[in-house]
Amino acid sequence: MTADPSVPGPTGEWDYEDAPEGREAYEAACRERFAAMLTTAGFPVPTTVRDLSELYVKWGLARRAEAPDGTRWWMPDVPPLPDDVLPLDPELTQHLGKFRWSMRTGTLAHSLIDHLADDLGAPEEALTSLDRLAAATGRDADTVRTALTELTQSGDARVRRGDEPADTEDLAAHRRFRLLMDWERIHELRLRPGIDD
Repeated sequence: MTADPSVPGPTGEWDYEDAPEGREAYEAACRERFAAMLTTAGFPVPTTVRDLSELYVKWGLARRAEAPDGTRWWMPDVPPLPDDVLPLDPELTQHLGKFRWSMRTGTLAHSLIDHLADDLGAPEEALTSLDRLAAATGRDADTVRTALTELTQSGDARVRRGDEPADTEDLAAHRRFRLLMDWERIHELRLRPGIDD
């Protein structure tokens, strides 16, 4: 998955590799794309904060009520998803799908990485099984399978049975497999030090 270039990298710099056109051009293209989606869906393109707030209320992203001391605004506990309120183009739908998958599986993948790094000393290769990893991380085998799927799909790990690549979905919980980790990639993309580190 390509990173969102509008989010600064670890140095706080613009990511010219993912968006070589530069920040202003990238943001203008995003606004144009959003305006086109709004128009296609029959919504007015907001030009003021008031317009935008009305759109948020219409979509259920914000709520308001008049009170004696003025208007009160709040967000719902569970806001609607973007594709619940607006038809998205295929590229954005795919991007959001990958983002949701990553958000759902990121914590699981990190618990597996923590076990491999902290408990096993970050081996480049480990002979293991879903059951063993589940017992070591306090998770169930299906949760470990999901974490492994995230690691393999992101390129952080490879799973092999013998010398052949193995699909994480096809692994029997008790069967051993070789787990090959790309620690250099993991350290670069997942374990970046924080600003205060």
